[in-house]
Amino acid sequence: MVTKKEEPLGVYAKMNAVMAELDGLKPTGKNSHFRYDYWETNQISSIFRPLFVKHRLAFMSDVVGVDIRDKGKMSLTTMTVEFAITDIDAPLDVEAATVKGRGVGQGEDNSDKGANKAFSGAMKYWLLKTFLLGGEDAENDAMETQSRSSSTRATVEDSHVEGIQRGGRSTTATVTQVDQVRMMARSLGYDPYKMNDLFETVFEFPLELPKDDITEAGAAVRTYLDTLGAEDIGKLIQYMQSMMPDEPSA
Repeated sequence: MVTKKEEPLGVYAKMNAVMAELDGLKPTGKNSHFRYDYWETNQISSIFRPLFVKHRLAFMSDVVGVDIRDKGKMSLTTMTVEFAITDIDAPLDVEAATVKGRGVGQGEDNSDKGANKAFSGAMKYWLLKTFLLGGEDAENDAMETQSRSSSTRATVEDSHVEGIQRGGRSTTATVTQVDQVRMMARSLGYDPYKMNDLFETVFEFPLELPKDDITEAGAAVRTYLDTLGAEDIGKLIQYMQSMMPDEPSA
């Protein structure tokens, strides 16, 4: 009896099979302050590695561009990475059996981990978007911050806020004020976790940040700054200005 030889599935069919097995998966990271879920980097690795092994897909990466910029005591690394998924059961024409794409990640750090963070971010979001996972986290974040913007009021006594910068008549933080806070944070060498300590000092209201994902922590801090009222961010600016080193005399 002659049996028909099975044709190889091909890289696209195998990627489709991987996508089918992703149904029902939910992000495990929790931002309890803004009440949204996010995909953790470790979760992404634990999801895709066994699926690529099961469907005999090779996953490769190649850094094709790096830009490092000094930001005071911090540095910002922007990395472009080319990723490739190859069907290892395909014939010798590797190019025809390979899907390629590029991802961009950024990492801010005051030591030597900026490149690691940038690479992890690029890989995480390339896989998420290639296999159509995620997308709801940013939407929930935006919706939630609108409803919470009036509840993040400071408890600093009035006697400590003389000369505060209130941003004119604006009732919410201006872009200029948020940029000023971020600039001072970089000058002070503050990462998202140190900024959260500062929120606790000034507002007695720290965020609950993910401990193993500084990219998500940074996004939560930036969103929090955008939700502050003009008075509150003025208090934060004044407090941070008091911490800035004096300019050297001429």
